[in-house]
Amino acid sequence: MVKIGIGLPAYGSRVFVNHDRMMLSFGHALGTHGDRFVLQHFAALDVPDVAVVRNFLTQAALDAGCDWLLMIDSDTWEEDGYHLLQMISTGEKEKAAVIAAPVKRRDGIYNYLVKEGEEWLQSRDVRVASAVFPVSRIGTAMWAMNLNWLRSQPDFPLPWFQKIYYSPKPGERVNCDDFMGEDYFFCDAVNKCGGKILCDSRFLPKHATGANILG
Repeated sequence: MVKIGIGLPAYGSRVFVNHDRMMLSFGHALGTHGDRFVLQHFAALDVPDVAVVRNFLTQAALDAGCDWLLMIDSDTWEEDGYHLLQMISTGEKEKAAVIAAPVKRRDGIYNYLVKEGEEWLQSRDVRVASAVFPVSRIGTAMWAMNLNWLRSQPDFPLPWFQKIYYSPKPGERVNCDDFMGEDYFFCDAVNKCGGKILCDSRFLPKHATGANILG
């Protein structure tokens, strides 16, 4: 039995109503696959630092004895909850450390990167439609992390999620927009530990950005 935890970073205490439909659909999918999956835990947190939120949600799911943590940003949703369960099932089968759906960013690019040599390729360069494929980095907007894999990595850096600001060159001012997000930091640590990161493009979640919905 795979024990699933759900973690919801609730930015500004706002959760889009579409989450209701998603969770109801996900509950139905769990009910029809109750011989394999069970919802073990649910938690939500709203604090200004999203890295703190993700670390809290991860620790809470670990403490609850979950096998997988499904983390979904409050402005991101998938209308068919079965796809979420399918994603976790694939991650379990492939023994992935992370499996996540591609989510379109505000600049219109999907939130994953593939490294080839020293070059980072974006989704406009590496596009695999309706498939599961390996990536080097992927955002946490809609992702599932294998907590049993994480438990097996005693050398994984703590805290797991960290936002890293790049040091300016001598004479330059600090640019607060020049940083690596906490999700990419986590992915880099997974890669160093030899873990597998997968992108599941068999479905494309919706992403609300102000008055616009991307996806």
